[in-house]
Amino acid sequence: MEVRRGFSQREKYKDVILTIGFYDGIHKGHQEIIRYVTDRAKRRRGKSCIVTFAS
Repeated sequence: MEVRRGFSQREKYKDVILTIGFYDGIHKGHQEIIRYVTDRAKRRRGKSCIVTFAS
C-alpha cells in the first residue's frame, strides 16, 4: 500500500479503478467496496486506488 498526501497535476494514471469516500473505519460495507475495487483492478491488470479524507 502506498500512502500519498495529494496529487501532482503532472502525474497521469492509466487503468485505475478508483473509489472516493470517507473511510472512517473499515467496516463490512467498506470492506466490500475495497474488495470490489481491488478485484476489478486485477481483472483489468490495472491499479486500485482509494481516496479518503482525514477528519
